[in-house]
Amino acid sequence: SRGGVVAGWRITDLLRSSRENKPLPNSGGGGWVKSDVNAILAYNYTLSNGTETHTLGSFDTIIYRIPHGWIKLRDVTRDAIHETVQLAHDLFGITNVIFLTLPFISNILTRDDLALLFETNAIIRDYASLYHNKTNNHHNGNTSIDGVQNVLVLDFGPFADSLTQWNARLLGFNASSIETSDYLFERLQCCPRRGFQRAIAQVCAEKVAHNAKDCPRNMFSLDGMHWCSETLNGRLNGGLACLLGCLYNSQSAQNVGTCEKHCNNKFMSLGDGLAAPSTRPDRGQRLDRTFNKVPYRWRNSRK
Repeated sequence: SRGGVVAGWRITDLLRSSRENKPLPNSGGGGWVKSDVNAILAYNYTLSNGTETHTLGSFDTIIYRIPHGWIKLRDVTRDAIHETVQLAHDLFGITNVIFLTLPFISNILTRDDLALLFETNAIIRDYASLYHNKTNNHHNGNTSIDGVQNVLVLDFGPFADSLTQWNARLLGFNASSIETSDYLFERLQCCPRRGFQRAIAQVCAEKVAHNAKDCPRNMFSLDGMHWCSETLNGRLNGGLACLLGCLYNSQSAQNVGTCEKHCNNKFMSLGDGLAAPSTRPDRGQRLDRTFNKVPYRWRNSRK
């Protein structure tokens, strides 16, 4: 209650023991080194009273965003997730884990890719849900990991996909269903050497022709991979704070699963916001209501 530490650590894969001492980011392959872990855990911080200094030593919770784009969806298996949880506990002493589900990104090129994305998110949710009940069967017979109490999910994937779907409707696409509509596969031209074509519905503020060179951009995603923080961080931070409350507020901790569902319904859902808006002047009003009046700009002239 008097202070603590938040740290970021970047790797380009799930956390795997086989990736130790492999090349570090921005190299692919998920390399990491123990010296980075030790340096983080040796961090000294002063409590809010200004007189007591503590060495970090361990973390309570890890929030893990699986780096899809650096790794293939087929590599996100139940066993790989389990190893990530185990190794996070072994390295950092964490007792709770929060995974983010995966949104549509420009690496999704076909309907088969899209179906695999949904299947991968189901694996993430199922792992967490079964872990709540201590029945997460694993190939070595373990039902849970000693010292890890909970695995929760922030359902960011469907939330971001709903925004893409909503923007598609604003642009005039037939976007009745993200699973069946073609709007995700109308793309801008891309890089001559490498890269992926960005979905018009995801990055544009105005509808342009398929294979157009560019478009006026929105304030959702610049490139179909990275998200505009001033637009989405309010929801992300609110959802994460809510889930941390589920874990560490005594009343919420009595029923973590119910609390987790409440947080996702509150922060990772547009509610009735997907009622198709039809006019451009109303766009700002509708978005402002949906985001609970968090100020931001939907449109931007950046190219």
